Amino acid sequence: MTTRQLGELSLATDEDAAEVRVRWLGRSVARDADVVLARHLDEIVRAAADRAIVFDFTSLDYMNSSTLVPIAKHVRRAQSEGRRLTVRFRADVSWQATPFRMLTKITASKLVTFDAVPGAPV
Repeated sequence: MTTRQLGELSLATDEDAAEVRVRWLGRSVARDADVVLARHLDEIVRAAADRAIVFDFTSLDYMNSSTLVPIAKHVRRAQSEGRRLTVRFRADVSWQATPFRMLTKITASKLVTFDAVPGAPV
């Protein structure tokens, strides 16, 4: 497992032959989240090659609205490149459920899926 520490946010990456899982931990509070996250997300996506990618937000304590921009960009990028991507989030946490359900409406496809997890983090 590799962990990237970005201020109060950690991106913990675990991978196997089939997929790359990115667990978002801590708090994403950078006002310039696109600048802070873009390079790291680009590297993760590039390293995944043809494997599926999972962005797992179920253990994230908080994210501001600026964080959604780089997430949306990478979801759309995955979609345009024909990559398999799953966004896993907490259905019972409104600051996760509301933006991800909105993003689901505009980006969900056979390759890009959203997994609303009820209750406690997995």
